[in-house]
Amino acid sequence: MSLSFKIGAMGEPMRTFKLLALVVAAYSAIETASAQQPGDKVVTITERELRTIRNFMGTRESVPRGTILFVKKVEGNQLWVSRLDKAPRAEGWLDRSDVISFSAALNFFNNEIRRNPTAQAYAIRGKIWHEKHEHDKALADWKEAIRRDPNDPLAYVERGSAWFDEKEYDKAIADCNEALRLDPKCGAAYGIRGSAQWAKEEFSKATYDYVDAIRFDRDTSFDSIYRGEVWKDQSEYNKARVNYDLAAGFDDPELGILSLVIHYPLLHRKQDFDEKIAKWTKAIRLHPKNVKAYIVRARFFHRQAEYDKAIADYDEAIRLDPKNPEPWLSEAQIAATCLKARFRDGKKAVHHATKVCELIGWNDYSSLDTLACACAEVGDFPSAVKWEKKALDVLPQEKDVGFRVAYERDFRSRLELFKAHKPFHDEAKK
Repeated sequence: MSLSFKIGAMGEPMRTFKLLALVVAAYSAIETASAQQPGDKVVTITERELRTIRNFMGTRESVPRGTILFVKKVEGNQLWVSRLDKAPRAEGWLDRSDVISFSAALNFFNNEIRRNPTAQAYAIRGKIWHEKHEHDKALADWKEAIRRDPNDPLAYVERGSAWFDEKEYDKAIADCNEALRLDPKCGAAYGIRGSAQWAKEEFSKATYDYVDAIRFDRDTSFDSIYRGEVWKDQSEYNKARVNYDLAAGFDDPELGILSLVIHYPLLHRKQDFDEKIAKWTKAIRLHPKNVKAYIVRARFFHRQAEYDKAIADYDEAIRLDPKNPEPWLSEAQIAATCLKARFRDGKKAVHHATKVCELIGWNDYSSLDTLACACAEVGDFPSAVKWEKKALDVLPQEKDVGFRVAYERDFRSRLELFKAHKPFHDEAKK
């Protein structure tokens, strides 16, 4: 966008400056309004309450200024947005005027810092640098935010999360220690410190921190899953099972089932699977258009390697609700990576994984990883490498550090396979 102005006689400068100001304001409005498409990332420039909320507590909550959000749908001047820093993710409506596009956010807060260099402005800009993977600049901004306001625990938490991403676990722990000195009930600090201790294989310390993360911030209930992982790593299977059950109890039933089925099949008796399948079969018989019932039953079939039955349920879910991304994604994963070769179908995997990315935006690391696996299955390794790198690029949007660590390890392992022109297939569970 280029603009040129002809300045006339000496009496014209004031009118010219007013015109320039109007143009700058109009350009800013364009930048803000451009953040209207599903799949865009936006940043809040006001502090508002999400008017509708979908989290397991069913509560409303304010969205702090500087929060990075993901646009899922648009209706007029309203944006349905998802918070990426919540587990489970909180969603709701905001006015378009409450946000600015992520691409414009850096300039917006640069200008704010020049006008009024507050600790909050530096902390927000630090988040933006972090999201852009400019970790040195992010750390510098959080350092300045802490210098200006050394009593804000969240600045230490944000910097601790960045240190964790850099695998500087001792520095992450130190920042979380300071956050907890300032606010002994800061659940996020316990969660990040626990993950850093887990990464250092200090399992006992990690366990206690995850306990407190849950106690002080129930929204981070997935931390109890990591607590279960800690026990499982030490072969304390009974304790692991208790903690997985605890995780399931905090969330809605569907999310709890997903946690139970995915994360500890070895600890789950076959009888339990059969009972759950019978329950959802009855639900389907009573309500044959219940999409959720087909998806949940398919998960249990999937985990028991009854792939034909799982695929049949996913197919029915797609027929009933073709805009639901989950059955498309699950079938794509089976078709791309199934340990049983007869269920693998590279072309189907590419089609289904592409459909998922179209439905939810090309900014979801799980979908991109699945698309990469699908491309590898058909022998298109350049595309597999491209999409796996893209998955790694967007992975930092996952604010839960435990998930980030696990997924980054898996994604990088698959990337090396694809570079070596090898597909990725699931292995039998040990």
